[in-house]
Amino acid sequence: MPGPHPGVLDWYTVLVGVFTLCVLGAHGALYLILKTTGPVRDRAYRLAGLLWTAAILVGIPTTIATSRIRPSLYASLIAQPWTWALVFGIVGALIGISLR
Repeated sequence: MPGPHPGVLDWYTVLVGVFTLCVLGAHGALYLILKTTGPVRDRAYRLAGLLWTAAILVGIPTTIATSRIRPSLYASLIAQPWTWALVFGIVGALIGISLR
């Protein structure tokens, strides 16, 4: 648990913030890949790979921490049929990004 008196910045909030920073940075790098050419595109391509790797590495402990903080969250999501399409979409997107 975050603690008896969680404030604005506890370990869980920082973990989710780092994960969000990695994902949004990688998303921005992918956008630059689509919209630029030359050395900017090359740097964005390298950065996107690093940030997506970081997002996956930080996403795993974030998912585990979320399941410990709110155990009912994943149980209620599994009960909804549309979430399976979301999971397959996320996995497909990660595979598509890695094949590029």
